[in-house]
Amino acid sequence: VLDWDSARARWNQAHKTSATNFQGLPSKIDSLKEEMDEAGNKVEQCKDQLAADMYNFISKEGDYARHFVSLLEAQADYHRKALAVLEKVLPEIQAHQGKVTPCSASCFACAISALFLLLLLLLSLPVHFAPFPH
Repeated sequence: VLDWDSARARWNQAHKTSATNFQGLPSKIDSLKEEMDEAGNKVEQCKDQLAADMYNFISKEGDYARHFVSLLEAQADYHRKALAVLEKVLPEIQAHQGKVTPCSASCFACAISALFLLLLLLLSLPVHFAPFPH
């Protein structure tokens, strides 16, 4: 479209200049007119291609909608399963959290091995209770 506008503006300018200047360059005006017509043809081709692409997209809208619905169903199923796993393991996690560990009073008073054991336990809980098959 910009090429067509630019070619049309150049043709109009040359046409106005040749009207006031009787020595005008008819060949230049003709070449600008031809350039403008070619750009106009390209614009029409682009419009036709856009219409064909839009028709193609609209004709497949049902397929796109079905894929979108299946995606939403899969997401809902995943979240239902994740909720079920969380509801199952949450009491266990709360029970582990309530237990007194050797470091519960002050970690600085514990042996390093007890700290590593506690760290290992805390790191393994999410992996142990993950909603994925082991």
